[in-house]
Amino acid sequence: MILTPHLLIGAAIGSRLPSYGGVFALSIILHYLLDALPHREYQIENLKNGLNKKFVIDGLKVAVDFFFGLGLVIWLTHNRPDFSFVMTGALSAALPDFLIFLFWRFDGKLLRALDRFHHQVHRPKNKKTPLWLGILTQITAGLIALFILYL
Repeated sequence: MILTPHLLIGAAIGSRLPSYGGVFALSIILHYLLDALPHREYQIENLKNGLNKKFVIDGLKVAVDFFFGLGLVIWLTHNRPDFSFVMTGALSAALPDFLIFLFWRFDGKLLRALDRFHHQVHRPKNKKTPLWLGILTQITAGLIALFILYL
């Protein structure tokens, strides 16, 4: 799943749970549950290969997605009293994907284990998911998050 729905779901969790530890844990758990749903996402395989033109292009995709989602969360929630919980949830929900990037760049036993787990949870047939269903899944996740944020 792309980062924006993850950020929105994490923000929704933060808006409902007044515990930083709980928000952190539940946002990460829901990241993996969302990744288990059928969805489509842009390719970022070039981020594995080191700095070159394709790395920059894939990096820009991720940056635009991340900053769009984060900006949306901030714009929608900046004046709420639970803003720090909302931001904890949003950033925690994006953390598993950031750890995959760290694994690609630096390796290590813990990062390798997290990468394996992420790929086991990630739906293996996502590339075969019909585009309409893959997009619908992510839009639905985002709309559910927005509903929870404003419930």
